[in-house]
This record gives sequence, structure tokens and C-alpha cells, in this order.
Amino acid sequence: MTERTFQLRHYTTVPEHFDGFVAWWARTLPPLRARHGFAVESAYGIRDRHQFIWVVSHPGDRAAFEAAERRYADAADRAAAFAGIPNWMETMDITFVDAVTTTAQEIDRQEPGEAPQ
Repeated sequence: MTERTFQLRHYTTVPEHFDGFVAWWARTLPPLRARHGFAVESAYGIRDRHQFIWVVSHPGDRAAFEAAERRYADAADRAAAFAGIPNWMETMDITFVDAVTTTAQEIDRQEPGEAPQ
């Protein structure tokens, strides 16, 4: 199995911009990130808190992710995608995370109290 590095991105939007941000994100970020070698693993919203949480991954170790992130940050297509975008965010918390299980099926196969294999 190829090593992947995962990053958890937890945003709190300005309340009136939550829906606009989510619509823009869904239409724009997954294909944009994919063009730069990233995969959007999952995304969730907590509407009443104006929070949006998503996980993005990239092949390789953390150094490979960070190098790809720098190239992505400097890319012309990224700049174009963000041009004219309002300040939607109140806060952003971005951190690297480790996968502790790989699939929901693995969890389903475990007996209560059993540690992941």
C-alpha cells in the first residue's frame, strides 16, 4: 500500500457565508486539488455552528505533502480559483493527522472492545 499523508482542515465560516462557501468549495476545490495530486478524502458540515471539516491527502510522507502544498499555493489555477473570493473564514485549524483505521468495514468487523488490527 502506498504511503499517504493526511491533513485535517477545520474551518469556522462567517455565519452568512456558510452556504456560499460550501457551494464554492464543492464545485471548485476537489477538482483543483486533484489536478495537483491531492485527494479529498471526506468533507462534513456542521451548519448550526458554521463549521466545515474536510480531509485532504497526498501520496508520500509529510515532506512530500508540504512540497506539493507549496507548489499548489503558488499555482496560477489556484490563484484564479480564489480571485475575488470574500473573506469567508472566522477561523481555520489545519493539522496533519494519522489514519487509525482504514475503512468503516474494518470497524464493523471488530468485536466490542477489540483494538484495530
